[in-house]
Amino acid sequence: MVLAETVRVLDTVFGYGRTDISTVIDALLGNAAYLIDGREAVASALARCRATNADFADRLIVARNMTAGCKHTASLDRAMQHLPSVVAV
Repeated sequence: MVLAETVRVLDTVFGYGRTDISTVIDALLGNAAYLIDGREAVASALARCRATNADFADRLIVARNMTAGCKHTASLDRAMQHLPSVVAV
């Protein structure tokens, strides 16, 4: 959740673009001083964000659920419903 909020603040408050935000998240992932829960899911979400125009938080939710063994993620969010494994509720 902290990373998702960090991305939101970098975007909405500081005006960072997607590339700059990706660079910040990469730097956090690459620094052993930071304990990042679900590091693999974060890296997967970041890679998928770079490959598409998807929102980082949405991709992180899906990646975390997949890591936990979920086959589908249910969502009311129309913007998420185009993502693989997301089911509309």
